[in-house]
Amino acid sequence: MTNYDDVGLIELETPAITSVFPTLTLNPLLVTEEQLKVLSGYSNRRALRSWLDREGIRHMVGKGGRLGCTIRALDKIDEQQSNEIEFL
Repeated sequence: MTNYDDVGLIELETPAITSVFPTLTLNPLLVTEEQLKVLSGYSNRRALRSWLDREGIRHMVGKGGRLGCTIRALDKIDEQQSNEIEFL
């Protein structure tokens, strides 16, 4: 199971965003590009998008090409991995 606390998905640390947009309410079920970069280990957007495609993670591309997905999309990876049977 993915530990989302390690990539800051539980407590969104976005003081810069909320100071610019004080009425903006961030959805804790959405995973930002920055959080995906931490989770995947890729810092390049193109490499990150390739990783998302390779892992079968449904994602969205926002304005300016920014990537994002949902917690549910990441959970599906854990479900797929736990349903796979490995024969030795």
